[in-house]
Amino acid sequence: MADRKHRKAFLETRQSLEVKLNLEEQSQQQERLLLSILPKHIADEMLNDMKKDKESKELQQFNTMYMYRHERVSILFADIVGFTQLSSTCSAQELVKLLNELFARFDKLAAKYHQLRIKILGDCYYCICGLPDNRDDHAACSIHMGLAMVDAISYVREKTKTEVNMRVGIHSGTVLGGVLGQKNWQYDVWSTDVTLANKMEAGGIPGRVHISESTCNCLNGEFELEPGEGEKRNEYLREKGITTYLVVVAKSAAVKNGINGVVNLGGLESFIET
Repeated sequence: MADRKHRKAFLETRQSLEVKLNLEEQSQQQERLLLSILPKHIADEMLNDMKKDKESKELQQFNTMYMYRHERVSILFADIVGFTQLSSTCSAQELVKLLNELFARFDKLAAKYHQLRIKILGDCYYCICGLPDNRDDHAACSIHMGLAMVDAISYVREKTKTEVNMRVGIHSGTVLGGVLGQKNWQYDVWSTDVTLANKMEAGGIPGRVHISESTCNCLNGEFELEPGEGEKRNEYLREKGITTYLVVVAKSAAVKNGINGVVNLGGLESFIET
């Protein structure tokens, strides 16, 4: 009889531990899933809210707004120029694989240069530096990111024998960042500064990093600049009277500073050569 009781207690304890481990694993999976679609500072807050008691969650279901204002950030938009020509030189499967490799490279560069990737829109990649944690060098980091992206696409251009290039625009200012929707959450940022950053890209030049005067004012002489004349290429910039600049970087300086993304592209190189 005693053995039966001991065995029953053992089985109950074992079952309890298994349930606990399964719950912990599910919680970790839930956290990983959230982190794959939301920035960590937002995901952490949402996870904390999910752990609250049922009554609190019901009260907060339609009241919680995960929206925050972030000042002193730099917003980068980058678009692949010549994408149509590139798509005509390879199959749909090869094109998707190439884009995946290229954007994976951009994500690695984003981590290196302290960028938060907001989203990928077709062949457009945009990210922000200085969010959620402020950085005094947010503008310089974003320029380094843009230069590295231009170098990365130059390798693709050389290997595919196409005129594909990157057009990069950067503007510094303030954004409102947060999550939209009760289901299928999506993190995004909004402000007139985001719109202006997008127009900086549209009014840029392939192969160059195009920055606004606001971004220029956040620098400390790290880069040589020349007049960008973005107002001649974009009506929005002209209407708003935006002064723009193009970043000038010597090839030797780019390699010396370790911002030449062509040097080591890992999987991208192996994909193109196969």
